[in-house]
Amino acid sequence: MIDGGSTNKNAVGKYQLLPYLKSRGISRLDGIYISHTDEDHISGVRELLEYMGENLSSVRVENLFLPAWEKVQENRNYQELVSLADTAGIRVFCLKAGDEIRYGNTSLKVLWPQSGASGENVNEDAMVLEMITPDFRGIFTGDIGMETEKKLLQSECLEDVDFLKTAHHGSRYSTGEGFLKVIRPELAVISCSATNTYGHPSPDTVRRLRECGSRVLITKDVGAVMVCRKRGRIFVGSYLGSR
Repeated sequence: MIDGGSTNKNAVGKYQLLPYLKSRGISRLDGIYISHTDEDHISGVRELLEYMGENLSSVRVENLFLPAWEKVQENRNYQELVSLADTAGIRVFCLKAGDEIRYGNTSLKVLWPQSGASGENVNEDAMVLEMITPDFRGIFTGDIGMETEKKLLQSECLEDVDFLKTAHHGSRYSTGEGFLKVIRPELAVISCSATNTYGHPSPDTVRRLRECGSRVLITKDVGAVMVCRKRGRIFVGSYLGSR
């Protein structure tokens, strides 16, 4: 699992994350990855960890992965996640660029944050992951902006991918042209609420995605999105109304 939270819905863990996991027959998660500690990315995860610590859930989590930040002493959300994981008996790992986690023939490469990142700017220091299987590549970008995209381009760690979890809910200040020219995703998903007050997604971001040849799906319009890869093709399912 990568992130899981909301700022406009309560009890996301109880009413959305746990029911989804159970509907898929998932009783154990190898890991939960936290891109950064904004509430809309962690509120549901916090609930899951609380339930597990109190033995109120049959779903178990083996590991919690957090971005390796040097200044976390005053980051209340970061410290709380670590404490909850410790109570629940979940191992905690802090990841930085260059680290890689393998699950059979699937690997998750950490592209960001760089070693020594402070974490003071939680968006720009968010964990960026590239998921790689024998026939699929996808990139999960947290809430990074164009500042971090430029640094990723300079590091030459980016490559053509099939799927993009669009950064920062489609903000106009993310997903720049230079970034897209390199990764060129076949499919881009923008996660944002129908009631968000920020105007997400930005029409400029949607335009940039479409101009680079991406099919764009926006959760406020189509609901939850499921992406599958079969025989070299991407298949997409969505659930209208599950916003």
